[in-house]
Amino acid sequence: MRQAMQKTIEDVAMPRFHRTDAGKQTRTAWPTLRIIALICAFAISVGFWVGAYLLLRLIW
Repeated sequence: MRQAMQKTIEDVAMPRFHRTDAGKQTRTAWPTLRIIALICAFAISVGFWVGAYLLLRLIW
């Protein structure tokens, strides 16, 4: 009975450790995604302002 309980506890506990390892990996990946998102947002903003400037130059 005790071995069965121990095995059940190990089976339940092991995936939790793997989840924390996966969580650590995703945490290291997040700054990269955040940097890419910031670069994309900056590029869209620059494109918007350049487009607005060129449109005004064409009209005036």
